[in-house]
Amino acid sequence: MSALSPNLLTLSRQLLDGERGVGDSSTGPEGMLMQACARLRIPLKKLAGTAGYSSLLSRALALATRQVPALDHLRISADGSLTGLQEALPDSARAQVLQDGAALFLAQLLDLLVSFIGQSLTVSLVRETWPEAPIDHAVLEEKEQS
Repeated sequence: MSALSPNLLTLSRQLLDGERGVGDSSTGPEGMLMQACARLRIPLKKLAGTAGYSSLLSRALALATRQVPALDHLRISADGSLTGLQEALPDSARAQVLQDGAALFLAQLLDLLVSFIGQSLTVSLVRETWPEAPIDHAVLEEKEQS
């Protein structure tokens, strides 16, 4: 799999920042990632089913773990819920690792969606899920040109 677009990683950070203070996500990056995945759960389950959604998350996690090994402690249940990362890290390293890892995980998930369903459908899905998100086709085009 090719390298992630810097624009896609920036978008992932923006999407996660938008989850700050929503639901239980006030606890930090792990909560923000859980909220972002919860938002994606409904449209992705409609598209790929429960097993497909869990498989996408598992693959995104495997790819992200190569760059942020601490993500290895994150667990994805059969229904696609996430657990386990926060408890595995010492307090001193937790915040930065979680921020970087959460953004990378979400970017990998979006990158997989571009690969599987295409740029247009991925942009539509993100716009539907995060109507306020600053996304257009240019965010995803850089990878295609490389």
